[in-house]
Amino acid sequence: MKTYSFLELSGKDVINLCTGEKLGRICDIEISMQDSTVVSVVVPGQGSVLGFGKATEIVIPWCKIECIGEDAVLVKLSAEEFSCCSVPKRKQKHNLFGK
Repeated sequence: MKTYSFLELSGKDVINLCTGEKLGRICDIEISMQDSTVVSVVVPGQGSVLGFGKATEIVIPWCKIECIGEDAVLVKLSAEEFSCCSVPKRKQKHNLFGK
C-alpha cells in the first residue's frame, strides 16, 4: 500500500474526471481524530490565491479520489456531489505542530 505525506499531496492539482475541470491545488487535509485517517482533501474555492480572497473552499471526501499521480490527483465528483463539496471557508482550528 502506497502512503503519502501532507507535503507530497500539498500543491498537487486536483482534476475532476467527470468534467475535466481543474478544481485547484490541495491546500489542506482533514483527519479523523477517532481513527487517525484522512477523510478529505481541501482545495481553495475558485478565484482565491493561496487560499486567500474567497469565502469558500472545496472539501473533497477521500473516497472520491480515483488516482494520485506524480503531478495531479484525479477525483470523480458529479455535479450534485460537487455542489455539496463547496462549503464556507473555515477558520483554522488546530495546528498539529503547535506553531
